[in-house]
Amino acid sequence: ATFAGPAYAADLMTADEIRERMRAGVDHISNDELMSRIAANEDIVLIDVRTEEEYEAGHISGAQSTPRGVVEFRIGALAPDADQEIIVTCSHGTRAAAVTKILRGIGYTNVHAHEGLTAWVDAGNPIENRLGTLQAAPASGSDD
Repeated sequence: ATFAGPAYAADLMTADEIRERMRAGVDHISNDELMSRIAANEDIVLIDVRTEEEYEAGHISGAQSTPRGVVEFRIGALAPDADQEIIVTCSHGTRAAAVTKILRGIGYTNVHAHEGLTAWVDAGNPIENRLGTLQAAPASGSDD
């Protein structure tokens, strides 16, 4: 085997390039579409792939904490059928996109990434944590 040598900073991708690659090829569903899908399918699996700490701080009602890095090993218990509808969410949609690709690669056929909890909260939708349900006012559209 040949040793290729160390990687140099000039050879590495930037954080923006990494995020772009993680999101490539994955369309994100909106908050409205997420609510419609949840209302239409009582068997939907909503997975929050953020860290346990992020999840505990606040999450979408009904979301199951399955952090990125272990979701591949826990998904069989959550969604035993390949055509099970799965929605993946995180903070801004990047980790959700990466996990969506992974689940599709495993063989799941009905997986979608959500745009993220930040967009959810900015729209004024409620989140849950150990204190109960919390709801912020929607973010204003102005740049003041």
